[in-house]
Amino acid sequence: MVCLTKKLPAVEGTPCGKGRICLQGKCVDKTRKRHYSASNHGSWSSWGPWGGCTRTCGGGVKFAQRLCNNPPPRNNGRYCTGKRAIYRSCNVTPCPPANKNFRQEQCEVRNGPQTDPKGVKTFVEWVPKYAGVLPKDVCKLTCRAKGTGYYVVFSHRVIDGTECRPYSSSVCVKGKCVRTGCDGIIGSKLQFDKCGICGGDSTGCIRVVGNFTKKSKGYTDVVKIPAGCTHIKVRQHKVKDQTRYTAYLALRRPSTEYLLNGKFMISTSETIIPLNGSVLNYSGWSQRDEWLHSMGPGALQESLVVQILATDAKKPLDVRYSFFMPRRNAPQQLSHKSTPTQSTTTTTTTTRSTTTTRSTTTTRSTTTSSSTPKILVPTAPGPSTPLPGPHWVTGSWMSCSRTCDTGWQSRTVQCKSQEGKLSKGCTLGVRPSAFKHCLVKKC
Repeated sequence: MVCLTKKLPAVEGTPCGKGRICLQGKCVDKTRKRHYSASNHGSWSSWGPWGGCTRTCGGGVKFAQRLCNNPPPRNNGRYCTGKRAIYRSCNVTPCPPANKNFRQEQCEVRNGPQTDPKGVKTFVEWVPKYAGVLPKDVCKLTCRAKGTGYYVVFSHRVIDGTECRPYSSSVCVKGKCVRTGCDGIIGSKLQFDKCGICGGDSTGCIRVVGNFTKKSKGYTDVVKIPAGCTHIKVRQHKVKDQTRYTAYLALRRPSTEYLLNGKFMISTSETIIPLNGSVLNYSGWSQRDEWLHSMGPGALQESLVVQILATDAKKPLDVRYSFFMPRRNAPQQLSHKSTPTQSTTTTTTTTRSTTTTRSTTTTRSTTTSSSTPKILVPTAPGPSTPLPGPHWVTGSWMSCSRTCDTGWQSRTVQCKSQEGKLSKGCTLGVRPSAFKHCLVKKC
């Protein structure tokens, strides 16, 4: 007898013959009832092979998976707990400089004719939209029609391995932002230092801090940031008892070409300012906050001038800035100790150093002596015998991810100098693997 009723499985225990009953759609001997009713918990299979890489260069992602079928759960048994898939970085060699941004390539695939509400067809070129995108949405493919403010979310996930933000040490994996090291490898602890050096110790640069407080009207220079500087931060603060801003941050090149808020036209929304090798992010002017920050570790390839556009000459200003300057551009260091400096509009007490003092602006750096920024000194000459270059250093293998069957082992892989400090410059093509298969015993 077939255990079907109107093409549906018969009720469990329905007689289907002499000494036989229906269990799980099969006609079996009554003596096997205990076998069919016993619950079995599921268990994972071995990890499968690594899949293909999502990118050919620039840091992609590949996955390995396992199934809950060894055995599968049965009769209300528990499903497997733990990760179904694991991932790792692949093809981390930087792409050629001529290559387009990976997110930009995904937007450009959508380029083509579009029909507006009036039925007119126009060719639309799509570019990535970064400004105004919430942190939780950075791994969505949001593209903007070039030359307009119109944008579309084409996909809720970008391709795995896409940078979360320009020049960030994070990539998107399965729609979520995952941190990487400065070598582009997921799980790596290698980070950029304040000088923008991967694995550096921040000794190659000094921090410059300043505060602009002069009353002015119209466009006024606040500070000139030299080429090679990193970690740029500029913020306008409200002076005590001031209820609203009466000025706006502006940015221009030394050639007077404006990059931000020039010609008395003010941006009220977040703005991304792409530069050669780096990106600046402007908050957009509002009564709550106004700031200008660099994104990522990239150093400026050109000098920039930060300005303030003031609309009321009677109102005091408070613009604070900081950036890291390469030591070869640093002011000459003198032997005498710095002292507190007072000006007509602001008083600045410096416990470590003072680099520039004017009646309106005070600038200091975190070196141990005072100096004058107009006098430059060359970097100290290196030793007469050149040291060997940086090399890869590996740690010991961690324990296997499984106690039986095939698992994975990992280890640390770091680029270090001859002195044992984290460094950059190691050839990525010869980087030792940080993962390998392991087999303790058969399950």
